[in-house]
Amino acid sequence: MAIAAGTGFGLTLAGDIYHLLAKPIRDTFSGLGVENRLVFTSPAAPLKIYLDASPAERARRRHRELAEAGVDRSEADILAELEQRDEMDRQRHLSPLRPAADALVIDTDDLTLEEVVDRVRAAAGAPATG
Repeated sequence: MAIAAGTGFGLTLAGDIYHLLAKPIRDTFSGLGVENRLVFTSPAAPLKIYLDASPAERARRRHRELAEAGVDRSEADILAELEQRDEMDRQRHLSPLRPAADALVIDTDDLTLEEVVDRVRAAAGAPATG
């Protein structure tokens, strides 16, 4: 295991470690439809949602988070790292990064957090917040 470079958080799992953890993680979260860099989607999940944002928007958000924490990193450097990680994640042999074929993809670029929550709640058949 290795800390993902430049992110400040996260683990990169590879090879045998990945295989050892895959089944227990799938079993534990069976029925949940969650996407992330290394989160599994159960084929049986009744609702699968993939939250997406462009690399530029994600870099902007990360830059703001880091600046608020007092970390000085250029948005261009953050964007380059995100694009590199995205490409590696899309190309990996085991569990490449992509939404499930039947997932609802929500582009969050121009949405507030509240709007994202409302869209997820609507997809789940729950009333909107606020």
